[in-house]
Amino acid sequence: MTTPLFGFSANAPLLEAPVLALGLPAAGLVLASAVLWRMGTDLAARAQQGATPWLRGKLLDLGLAASLPAALLIQPVSWLHGFVLLLPALLTGLEAALRREDFWRWRERLLIAWLLAAAPYPLVSAEANASPLLWVGFPTFDSYALMVLGITLFALYRKTLKSGR
Repeated sequence: MTTPLFGFSANAPLLEAPVLALGLPAAGLVLASAVLWRMGTDLAARAQQGATPWLRGKLLDLGLAASLPAALLIQPVSWLHGFVLLLPALLTGLEAALRREDFWRWRERLLIAWLLAAAPYPLVSAEANASPLLWVGFPTFDSYALMVLGITLFALYRKTLKSGR
């Protein structure tokens, strides 16, 4: 996501800042690692407190589902090939959302992530790539889908952890 914006691209970058092109993915790696670490420590603490096997299983499912978009954000080399991994994550999120009273809030977030992940975008040559939507918008839809899905699954994980259901 940062490469066409800040440099290291065949096209002229939106802003010439190669430091950002290297620094933002590193910051994303640190953030995703911290979130996954927090989820793991929460799950371990809940297991020590004597949570039911059902709750531990649901938290483990949501933790694994949230790690899939995080893994794709950390290593974007084969995003389109790896997007098949989002189907179990989306279904796990949908199953967790069905247990909530405010189901529609979570359903809409999951639907937005699915639409962004499935949105086709045109492949155009660098010379014909004059529109900011073609240049910055369409190529980053995948990143937005991963971020929306990851944040939604993490929020569902926290809600399930706090409510116990």
